[in-house]
Amino acid sequence: MTKYNDEYYIAFRPSGDDQVYIKPDRKTSQRKYAYKKLVSGQEPLFFSNGFKEEDKNRWPLTDLLVDSSGLLINEELKDNLNQYNVNGMQIYPSIYIDDGNKWHDNYWYLGLYKELNCLDLVKSKIEFFDFDEDEDEDDFLEVKQYSLDESVLDNIEESNRLIFKIANCSKSYLFFHKKIVELILKKKMSGVTFIKVSDFHEGKQF
Repeated sequence: MTKYNDEYYIAFRPSGDDQVYIKPDRKTSQRKYAYKKLVSGQEPLFFSNGFKEEDKNRWPLTDLLVDSSGLLINEELKDNLNQYNVNGMQIYPSIYIDDGNKWHDNYWYLGLYKELNCLDLVKSKIEFFDFDEDEDEDDFLEVKQYSLDESVLDNIEESNRLIFKIANCSKSYLFFHKKIVELILKKKMSGVTFIKVSDFHEGKQF
């Protein structure tokens, strides 16, 4: 195990059925916001509840809203993160439309358009994973348990790697340094839960 496995946490939506599962609208999806650098000044990203018909506004809106590759954050967290020059991080204006069609424009999408090749292939528990069994398609790793590569992270300034996404993995989890996690917990921001890398194995988030 490396020292970084105790310094970083993976962000997840809290377990349970009483959470909002956000989804982008069609136009937002077409902008490839999860992995493409967005152009500043264009229209916001739009999200709604993926289970709108079932939920009917039963669940209160949280400070943060997690999706498959990033999360909507409030302005307080946005202002705190803007002081850091995290590699590939983008914080983009976003609007959440609730089940009653009310617009909430106080959210920002936190995502990463760059990935970091920092997975220790020897110490991690991984399986080879091919989405389409097509030799021309990219291949990804199905990681059951992560171990971070010290030799990579040692050579990156801490302020530039406070948040990252690991390259070549089938899951697009966001990894947060304990400094950011401690800030979120101190501010008691709702809507996200964290599992330390050293404690995580696939399935524990459920």
